[in-house]
Amino acid sequence: MQGTVNQFAALNKTALDATLDAWLMLAEGATNLGKLQVEAAKVLFQESAEAGRSLAAAKSLEDLTPKAKAVAVTGAEKALGYSRNVYEISTGTGVQLFELLNAASAEFRKGWGSALEGLANSTAIGKSDATGSAFKSMLSTSEAVIEGLTKTAKQSMQLADTAIKNAATAAASATKAIA
Repeated sequence: MQGTVNQFAALNKTALDATLDAWLMLAEGATNLGKLQVEAAKVLFQESAEAGRSLAAAKSLEDLTPKAKAVAVTGAEKALGYSRNVYEISTGTGVQLFELLNAASAEFRKGWGSALEGLANSTAIGKSDATGSAFKSMLSTSEAVIEGLTKTAKQSMQLADTAIKNAATAAASATKAIA
């Protein structure tokens, strides 16, 4: 029975460690996004001032049109670059969290199954062959369901990644076509 108590204590430690690691990953991602936003704001102010000076220096409508077009294309390219950076930070953080949760859940499931099996074996009901077989069947079924959900989540992430990359490529092509 003491072994089972130790197993449950180890499970609690595993869950706490995974939670703390997840919060650290989220904090790192938020820090990176914050740095990106501050840098983007700084660049935006500098480039807006330069664009304003350039447009103000135009002497005629014929001179203003190409300058305005260049400012618009540059702005669109900067916005696209910014969105790519946001996407990369967000995706990187999401992938790290997914991998952490996947590893922690595998360890947790293994520990939980072992603890439950120890608990069941320490009781009279758990010592019967029928109960032991039903318990093992339940564990393998739940493991298969969780593995299927994990694969589905991973495929969904890959599908979303592909869709966003395709949209970014299309946006970049449209920006180049305007230029």
